[in-house]
Amino acid sequence: MQNDLIQAFVDDLVMQAGFKHLTPEKEVEYKSNLAALVSKKMGIEMMKELKEGDVEEYLDLIEKEPAPEQLYQFFKSKIANLDEKVVEILKNFRIQFLEDLIDAKNMSQN
Repeated sequence: MQNDLIQAFVDDLVMQAGFKHLTPEKEVEYKSNLAALVSKKMGIEMMKELKEGDVEEYLDLIEKEPAPEQLYQFFKSKIANLDEKVVEILKNFRIQFLEDLIDAKNMSQN
């Protein structure tokens, strides 16, 4: 479920960013890298929401290389309003990504 959410988010973000010039191979690679970045950002933001004992439990879980669904269930059991927080994290990521893209385009034109 979480992987599907991230993949749909990345697909939409790449389309919104206007990356039409990428070859199919580069698009797959770029989306994969972007999905990894989104996952990492979500993990960091979720860790900020955990209590101290929960962080230790999370680190133990990570060592076992859990499936994304297991991670989602772990966070769901520890963080109130998880789904709303995920939406907020993705919204903020989108805003920052698109702002950075605009800044990069402006810098390359100067």
